[in-house]
Amino acid sequence: MQCIDVIHVLLDDQAAADLLTRLTNLVAPGGSLLITAPLPDADVEPNAYLRYRGRAFWKTELERLGFRIESAPAMYYWLPTGGPSNRYLRFVLTRLGPRAVYWTDRLARAMRLPWPASAGIDCRVRLLTLRRR
Repeated sequence: MQCIDVIHVLLDDQAAADLLTRLTNLVAPGGSLLITAPLPDADVEPNAYLRYRGRAFWKTELERLGFRIESAPAMYYWLPTGGPSNRYLRFVLTRLGPRAVYWTDRLARAMRLPWPASAGIDCRVRLLTLRRR
């Protein structure tokens, strides 16, 4: 079961909690639920239609549902922002094409480089693997 780029478009916390309840009820014994979320320390609302819930929401809801985060690897380095903020590196990568931008992002993520200050919350999205406790 997977829920990719959905929960952060629900602005109401109760609606998000209800969705998590319905999703976890569909997970077979021994199964996993994959969800994308950045897991910021506190809630972040970058605009009027997105709400990234902080760690406290996830901790409370997952405990209530009897689930835990088994793994949470980063999905991107700076790919959602279109590439590096350094204009020279960005120029070179965009001239090399989308594959160069993609594979440079994959390499930076694989090397676990710290996110640059220019990387927005969309760059900090993680792939959460949830399992029953």
